[in-house]
Amino acid sequence: MASSRISLSRSLLLRASALAGMALAFAAPASAQQSATLRLGMDESLSGVFTSVGVPPSTAVRMAVKEINEAGGFKVGDRMVKIQLVETDNKSETAAAVANAIKLVEDEKIKFIFGPTVSALANQAQEVTTANNVLHISAAGSWQTLGYLADPKKPLLFGTQLPLSTIGKIDADGLTQLGVKKVAFISRDDDTTKGSYPSFETEVKAAGIQVVPLLFPPNTTDFSSLVSRAKGENVDAIYILQPQALGPDLLRTAVDLKAGPKGFAGRQLSPDVALKLATGSPVAIPYFSTQSSPSFDYPPNDKVKAYTERLRAMGNPLGVTANFSFFAYDFVTMLTRAMTAAGTIDDTAKVAAALGAMSYDGVAGKICFGKELRTATYDGGEIFVRDGKVESKTFASTCK
Repeated sequence: MASSRISLSRSLLLRASALAGMALAFAAPASAQQSATLRLGMDESLSGVFTSVGVPPSTAVRMAVKEINEAGGFKVGDRMVKIQLVETDNKSETAAAVANAIKLVEDEKIKFIFGPTVSALANQAQEVTTANNVLHISAAGSWQTLGYLADPKKPLLFGTQLPLSTIGKIDADGLTQLGVKKVAFISRDDDTTKGSYPSFETEVKAAGIQVVPLLFPPNTTDFSSLVSRAKGENVDAIYILQPQALGPDLLRTAVDLKAGPKGFAGRQLSPDVALKLATGSPVAIPYFSTQSSPSFDYPPNDKVKAYTERLRAMGNPLGVTANFSFFAYDFVTMLTRAMTAAGTIDDTAKVAAALGAMSYDGVAGKICFGKELRTATYDGGEIFVRDGKVESKTFASTCK
């Protein structure tokens, strides 16, 4: 009798052990399904002439990815998702930008891409992404002026630069405050300039200011002839659009030739250009810079200040165009939240619909995308340097 009980107990134990093993066997695949990886692509100018444009946003994307992953990822359905960032360097060349887009889309099978930021490169890269139903995010200004962001056939393109009309209004307001009546618009002769100039001209002329456009070819390093031409046109001020890295050289030339007595202006330039980079000390003429984001060097609030400290700690030289980082940072998190709302990391159409309808409290302020033009609205600003003193103003977002 005792032997029978022992055998029965052993049998029950063996059956229980087998059932437990089966339960574990079935539980393992279910557990594995609770995590996933989003492969996020980046096609940016990490070397070449547009490095100053590409490094800040690429650094911001890296930091956003790092912070999201360190927080455990983001949830989509019943899965926790972490991000694997796949970076490519387009070397500031159109052919490389297109080759990178092809690599990311066709070889890497990536469905979500950031960059390039430079219009001349982004215009060509989007041809690849659009044809392959990839959700593509860039601050390229020409995406606005060429109609890409309003084109129903390109619903997966999203801009992260303020509407160019808004930026043009900030340009006009700053030049008006300097008392300018005639300004020389100096910029590199390329698609970025051609995409941004019309809104600048429209808003500045509406403010009663005459514009003299002076474009220079790539690889120009001596601006004496351009500034001399501007001076010959009797302009009150000189304005540089891009490349921003040339701002100190152009300002120094303007000071040396005594051109633009009412001031020097530009877009997305650091006040350090006027404080020390141009001549080693504060320049005598007034200085103004349109900021299509909060000021990186003079943070308007604690949230922006904490962000700038974290981004500097990443160790990349951000230069005079650190503000370009705002073109990318918040939008990584917005993309993940759109995926959470859409319940997918694969269906780009569903994610795009969620992203376009989103309003988000980010580092750059309240952020939303326009319904007619899929580009972002958030806080903008102005920077003035007069008599060595910096004045920073914020233009609040109109998002609800």
